[in-house]
Amino acid sequence: MKTAKQAIIITNCTGRKLYSADVTLTKYSSHYRTVDDIAQAWRTALSAAPSHHIARQLYAGRAFREAEVAAAGLDGQLYVLSAGLGLVSADDTVPAYDLTVGASGATVLPALKRLGLSPKHWWSALNRSLGKPLPIASLLDSHPQAIVYLAMPSTYLAMIDDELLTLAPRDRTRLRIFSSPAWLRQAPSDFTRLVLPYDERLESTPFAGTRNDFPQRALRHFVESLQAHTLRLDEARVAVNAAMSKQVVRTLPERQKRSDDEIQALLRLHWQANEGSSSRLLRVLRDDLLVKCEQSRFKGLWRSMRDEMKSNRL
Repeated sequence: MKTAKQAIIITNCTGRKLYSADVTLTKYSSHYRTVDDIAQAWRTALSAAPSHHIARQLYAGRAFREAEVAAAGLDGQLYVLSAGLGLVSADDTVPAYDLTVGASGATVLPALKRLGLSPKHWWSALNRSLGKPLPIASLLDSHPQAIVYLAMPSTYLAMIDDELLTLAPRDRTRLRIFSSPAWLRQAPSDFTRLVLPYDERLESTPFAGTRNDFPQRALRHFVESLQAHTLRLDEARVAVNAAMSKQVVRTLPERQKRSDDEIQALLRLHWQANEGSSSRLLRVLRDDLLVKCEQSRFKGLWRSMRDEMKSNRL
């Protein structure tokens, strides 16, 4: 077996953060005539942020934690691809912020739509404002022997695919891409062979989870179960295909819709047995009771129930 090369892991930022945002997009998205104006105003606001945190202590959620575990297994450096900060090391100090290229929350999409632009234009403008026009290319240039593992959803890969296309052919071969099958269908043809062929059969392995953390879980499987980071790219693709061929697509249970009042009644019923734990109650709701409940909706219902339980104890 070959020796693994130096590893760099790049994962996406997450909407869930452990500190309240000091900088939010709201003020900087609707009053400017160009995307560069928006990016420069955003950069100025970041510079004035009153507090900073170590990046790995800012981001929450399973996707980020899985990326951390994979990076430790590779003895590699972890970086975060952020729609608000550009490309940062997990050990950098950064402000708490709220900005996304996703469909909801503090999203820059409406401002981009107004200007007839897409997230890739925002990525370029943001990095120009930060004085780092091609941060991924620069990272590869400064680590010429490293293998770079990109583990992120299709929305983030689509945001950076123009920059990926600027990479020299020898640098592209150092990429290993972990994403949903959705990105593979829309990826530039030059990159399809760099995508490790994971699919929904991963959910039949001990690395099952949600769609949000699929890329990072696939990377962990790649490192821990297959040790495929020690292989050449073509060998690694064969290893992934072989591993997936041994699995079957898991049949997901049919979950039923329930009203907010019905869900809160179920939470009330199971609250004490699960000590009010939001993660445990969500699993009970979805896996045991087979109730449909999107995570952001559940979070609001759980908070309401928590407040109710507190007031009942007073």
